[in-house]
Amino acid sequence: MELDTTLAILKFVGIAFSMGFGVLAVLTKYRDDADRVTRWGRIAVIGVFASGILSAGAQPVELALSNRDRRDAQRRTLDELETNTHLLTQINRGLNPLSNVRASFSLRVSLDDPDLRPFVERFVSSVNLLIAL
Repeated sequence: MELDTTLAILKFVGIAFSMGFGVLAVLTKYRDDADRVTRWGRIAVIGVFASGILSAGAQPVELALSNRDRRDAQRRTLDELETNTHLLTQINRGLNPLSNVRASFSLRVSLDDPDLRPFVERFVSSVNLLIAL
C-alpha cells in the first residue's frame, strides 16, 4: 500500500474513532454512584486514547511523504537547472563562434640519449660554423 493511501486511511480512522468515542463518552454515564469508572467509561477512555495513538501514528507517515516530495522537487529542480545550463551553453556557442584560433605545443627531449649523440654533435658543429661567420 502506498504512503498516500496509508496516510488517508489513518486520518479517516482516527477521525471516526475520535468522533465515536467522544460521543460515547458524552452520552454514557462514565461513573457510577460510588464514583468508580463504569464499563462504558473505560471503553470511552480506552477508545479516546486509541484514537490519539492512531492520529499520532499518522504524523510519521505524513513526515515521510513530505520528505519524499521535497527530495523529488529538489531532484526535478536540479535536472531542469542542468538542462537550462546546457541549452544556454549551446546558445552561447552559436552566438560567439571561435575565431583567430591558434594552437601550439612544445616537446622536451633529453639530449643525453646515446642514439641522439651523433645528431647533437652535428647540430652543434653546424651552429658553430654559422656563428663563426
